[in-house]
Amino acid sequence: MAPLSPAQKKLLQWLNGIAGVGHLASAIVLVALASNEETWRPALRTRYEVWNRLQSCDSGDTVATSTSDSNCFITSRKATEAYGIDVLWMCFFFAFWSGIVHLVSLVSLSGPRWLQFRETYIQDIEAKYNRFRWLDYIGSASVMIVVIAIYSGIDETWFLVDIGLAQAIVIFFGAYGE
Repeated sequence: MAPLSPAQKKLLQWLNGIAGVGHLASAIVLVALASNEETWRPALRTRYEVWNRLQSCDSGDTVATSTSDSNCFITSRKATEAYGIDVLWMCFFFAFWSGIVHLVSLVSLSGPRWLQFRETYIQDIEAKYNRFRWLDYIGSASVMIVVIAIYSGIDETWFLVDIGLAQAIVIFFGAYGE
């Protein structure tokens, strides 16, 4: 574990500064694009099961029967268009979150020594580990995988929540494993 040279620290400062400003600039551009809401608001659906009472039970039906009487029920899947999710704001969050994490990394390299995380960050970089990168990925990659899923045709609300959580968990365990 070799300490960072002043040239390496300066390079990291520049790279984090450029990445932070670039992400924040793209966040501003995304907000400026908010005027075209049709292309940014795909509809999401919520599906649920409904029990329907049948007039008579046929032997070929896959039904649930009541033991107390001769009522038969069959389920059918209903879908409701729950709402439209604003993908623009999800993309804005991705860019803004990444920009803030890069700028915090920049401050931790060049900020005053009293910053609580400064020494930890420098020690982590020297050990070839970057907590801020994993923090960035947990937020931004989870949001982006949900956006990709939406534009790939997945419109089930709970599937999208599961996809985002699964991505965050995978990244968390990746950070833990590193």
